[in-house]
Amino acid sequence: MTPPLGTALNPREVELKFHLPVGSRVLLEHYPALATAAPAHHHLVSTYFDTPDRALDRCGLTLRVRRDGEQRIQTVKSRSNGHDVAASRGEWEWPIGQDSPEVARLSQTPQLAAAALAIKGRLQPAFVTDIRRTTYLLHLDNGTTAEVAFDEGDIQAGFAREAVSELEIELKSGGVEPLYRLAGSLLSTAPLWLMSESKASRGWRLRTGQGAGAQLTRPLKLKRRLCADAGFRQIFGGTLGHLTANVGPTLRGDPEGLHQARIAIREARAVLQLFDPYLDADGARRFTETLRTYRLRLRRATAVTVCGTVTGSGRCW
Repeated sequence: MTPPLGTALNPREVELKFHLPVGSRVLLEHYPALATAAPAHHHLVSTYFDTPDRALDRCGLTLRVRRDGEQRIQTVKSRSNGHDVAASRGEWEWPIGQDSPEVARLSQTPQLAAAALAIKGRLQPAFVTDIRRTTYLLHLDNGTTAEVAFDEGDIQAGFAREAVSELEIELKSGGVEPLYRLAGSLLSTAPLWLMSESKASRGWRLRTGQGAGAQLTRPLKLKRRLCADAGFRQIFGGTLGHLTANVGPTLRGDPEGLHQARIAIREARAVLQLFDPYLDADGARRFTETLRTYRLRLRRATAVTVCGTVTGSGRCW
């Protein structure tokens, strides 16, 4: 069985990312597992690089050099696959001794060799993230280890600037199921919204004035023979991915993003009804009640959007 975090030749990052409304962090830091864990504090300044024609971005890659005290870490990430709730993407890291990228490191990695050739001698800074990060390492069920990180700071692209207030839960080892259970517990502790837009995507939006708008449903490619359990996971997961993909546009006041989020909730409720004979009654009830709550919050957000004041705060949502 393939490890959830990939292999040495194909390393992968798996994480859940949440928008952190004002006041939520204080509540979350009193969550028992976090209150008893030792926090680590970092000041992370990351510069993202690409060519003038965005060669890396067009290939679905990001390249950054992160400064953490005296350390310099060069990282390449691939774009997350599909509309999954948990982002899963390729990730390659190297410690380096300078503030600019060492392209030769990419040349030595088979999956990145072509990109290294395309960017050689043409890289320039694109945007910068300046983040104060507080992390907690948690040991969950079944030997799973996760890192919970509070990120607060901003993204800067030229004269444009956007605040960052996020909670990330990253899988360090083990299976993904305990990660979701932890996320569910944190969601019951404080108001949070799943989001799928990476800091790199937000940086490009600031730099260019253009970015991912409302996301439509993506057609699923299901195998001809599929058991009910696997079918439910893929179809229901797709509806939740559709919902999270539209959180960012909705918080920016995009009416179509809000419309697509409401469609995603209707689709998710329909999937629960379709698979009702195969589902655990208590689990299905909790999903249905949660979706009903989100639908009501989106209805309230619709009225706020009409006034042009969507803020994404716990009160609004």
